[in-house]
Amino acid sequence: MTCAMDISCALQDKALTWHPSSDVAQLCHICGQKNCSPEQCPSRPKHAGSKQDQPLTQLYCRFKPAQH
Repeated sequence: MTCAMDISCALQDKALTWHPSSDVAQLCHICGQKNCSPEQCPSRPKHAGSKQDQPLTQLYCRFKPAQH
């Protein structure tokens, strides 16, 4: 593990870091910051339904499956 921590690498211009397995539960699965809540993460994508999605939503509500 110590040898792996010495290696620096990046993926699509984002720096990748190694963390001990004891810290994994405290990392945000969206941004990777320690003690960041995914519900409050500033990097969380916004899902504000656009006007383009409204016709699809109306169709889905009209023909949605039973018990949904």
